[in-house]
Amino acid sequence: MSGHTSHFMKTFVWIALVYVGLFCIVLAVNESTRDNISTHSFTYEHQHTIHPRKANKLFCTWECYFNTCWCKDNHVGIDKKWLAYTDIPYYTIIDVLDSMGSYTLANIIFLVIIIPSAILWMLVRSVVMEGTIRKLDRKA
Repeated sequence: MSGHTSHFMKTFVWIALVYVGLFCIVLAVNESTRDNISTHSFTYEHQHTIHPRKANKLFCTWECYFNTCWCKDNHVGIDKKWLAYTDIPYYTIIDVLDSMGSYTLANIIFLVIIIPSAILWMLVRSVVMEGTIRKLDRKA
């Protein structure tokens, strides 16, 4: 029993370290862009933004947030016939997040915490399963 607990703790610590490391990378990249915010930038919900509101064909701006069709016409690189299929999950996710009361908080909880955690858990689980399979192969 203690061997199983020890293995579980090692796996848990490894998962936690990877998760914290990835989170720190995202935080560092996010904070490194903070210097790019000018005092004359677009303001949305009392916050200065990095990108302007004015539409730009070279990169997404806040116009893409307010006018998704314009963004799809100018920035989406997939064949337009596929948009009929990709729009369904895209708008469903947005509607679900918006229906939760606070779109921003729901976005952070689901798209920043829960979904990446689930992906990381599946990745770690597959690595652990691969290790178990290799041990079983050596015993056979």
